[in-house]
Amino acid sequence: MEIKIESGTLQVSQKSGKTYTNCKLSDGSWLNIWGDQKENFGKTVNVMEPQQFGKSKWANIDKTKPEPKPESEKKSGITKQEYLNWMEEVWARAMKLEPDKKDEMGNGDCCANARAALINTAMIALTNGKIIIEDEEPPDELGDDVPF
Repeated sequence: MEIKIESGTLQVSQKSGKTYTNCKLSDGSWLNIWGDQKENFGKTVNVMEPQQFGKSKWANIDKTKPEPKPESEKKSGITKQEYLNWMEEVWARAMKLEPDKKDEMGNGDCCANARAALINTAMIALTNGKIIIEDEEPPDELGDDVPF
């Protein structure tokens, strides 16, 4: 069974010569889990079915099931072509937002670093699943409907 450990006691306790941690779960209830669970605070873990002993519930970490992946690691992939298309859109938007500021003589500021920062940020957000590419009509020539 999957549970999310929100927090717990910082001091590991002992019972019958074995260590356990009193953990507060995401639903507000408390569960004693065998072993030092401080590293699991804020994480979702698999436990065996909790057993009631007196006033307390007790459980073991279920080692037979793989650990659930955090939400940040659950990503839907995109194709290489979608990635390249998005990069072109981001590059075009960055050129519009941060054009080079040079005069006729070639003197002035080059904004390549600012454009690179915009592109990197957008591409990282895309690959981390923070931006979702939806099937829609292509945007007009750098109009306000470019999705970033």
